[in-house]
Amino acid sequence: MLRNFLNRKFFILFLSLHHFLFAQQHLPDSFLVLKNARNTLQVLCSKSHFGRGYTRNGLEHSQQFLLQKLKFGLPLFNGLYVQDFTHPVNTFPKHNLYILNDKEYSAGYKLLPDPATASLKGTFQLHMLQNGIWKDSLHNIQLEYRRKLTHSVSTYSALPYKFYTNDSTLKAHTTINFKINHNAQVISQFKNKNLGCYVKGSLYPDSFIVISAHYDHLGGIGKKVYYPGANDNASGVSMLLNLLHYFSNHPCQKSIAFVLFSAEEAGLLGSRFFTEHPPIALSHINTLINLDLLGTGEDGMMVVNGSIYPELFTTLLKCSAPYKHLSSQLKKRGKAANSDHYWFTEKGVKSVFLYTMGGISAYHDPYDKSETLPLTAYYEIFSMLKDVIEKL
Repeated sequence: MLRNFLNRKFFILFLSLHHFLFAQQHLPDSFLVLKNARNTLQVLCSKSHFGRGYTRNGLEHSQQFLLQKLKFGLPLFNGLYVQDFTHPVNTFPKHNLYILNDKEYSAGYKLLPDPATASLKGTFQLHMLQNGIWKDSLHNIQLEYRRKLTHSVSTYSALPYKFYTNDSTLKAHTTINFKINHNAQVISQFKNKNLGCYVKGSLYPDSFIVISAHYDHLGGIGKKVYYPGANDNASGVSMLLNLLHYFSNHPCQKSIAFVLFSAEEAGLLGSRFFTEHPPIALSHINTLINLDLLGTGEDGMMVVNGSIYPELFTTLLKCSAPYKHLSSQLKKRGKAANSDHYWFTEKGVKSVFLYTMGGISAYHDPYDKSETLPLTAYYEIFSMLKDVIEKL
C-alpha cells in the first residue's frame, strides 16, 4: 500500500516537473516579446549609450549593439548593414555651470540651454521684460520660464544666448544675477549611420514592406546628464527588432526591410538621406510603417496619414479589433512632418506613422527612462502589426 502511494506521488511529481519544463520551453509569445523589449530598452537607455547622441560615443555604442541584432536579416545597403551620411550638429560636451541668484541649477532638470545656444562664460544681470522672461540686451542673453523643460537637437548655433528654467519662484524677481559657464561645440561634419536589413519575400522579392524606427535621441549635456529616450524611441526600435526576429523565421510573400534611421531628432535627416539615396527603388516600396513612441497606450494609438490612406487605415482597424487598448481607440489624422515617414510620403510612398497615447508624460527630458515605461499596449501592437504585415 505504501509502495503504491509512493509510486503515485512520484508519478505526480514527474508529471508536474515535465509540465514545468515543457512550459519553460514553450513560454507564451507575450512573455518573450516583452522580455526582448525590456532587454533592448535597458541597453539603449543605459548611461554607456549616453542618450544615443553626439557626445561620449553614444550613437556609436548603439550602432554596435543594433548591428548585431540586424544580422537576423540580409544586408540592405549593397552588401552592408549601414548607410553613411554626415551632418552638422551643436553639442554640449563639457561641464556646465548655471547659477541664478547664488543658487546652482542642474542642467536638464532645472535649467536648459536652447539647443542652438553657443558657448558663454561670465556673470550677467538679467532684467524682466515681461512675466517669466528676463534679458540682458547688451550681451544678447535671454532667460525664459517654462513649466516643462523639453530639449531638442540643433544643427547650428545662433544668437541670442537663450536658456529656460522651470523654477516658478524666479517669477517674483525683476532682476536675476546669472553666473554661467556654458560650453558648446558645433561639429560641422558629424559621421552618422542609417542601419538596415531585409527578409527576402518568398513570392514577390522585389516588392518591399518597410518597417522603420529612429534609434537616435538627444544625447546629453556635459558629462553627467543624459536623456535615456525610452519611449522616444527605444520603444519603437525594440518593436522593430521583435518583428525582425519573428519574420526572419516566418517570411512573407513580399520582402520586408527593417530600417533604423538616425538624426531624426536633428530634423529627420537620416530618413531624408535615405529617400535621396534609396538602396531599393522607392517605387518598389508597397507600404512603409514607421514606429515611434510605442511605450504607452492607455489612450490608444494614433495613425498619422491614416486619413490620407483610408484602405491602409481600414486594414489597421480590422487587425486591431481583438485588442482592448486598440479596438476602440485607434485614431487617425492627416499629414505631419513629425517623424521619419514624412519624406517617404513626400516622395509618393504609401506611409503611416504609429504612436501610442496616454500614460506617462516624460518626453524629451531626463525622466524618459526604461524602468518607468509601462509598455501598456506593447504586445497588442506587436500582434496587430504582425497581422497587418502578413496581409499587405
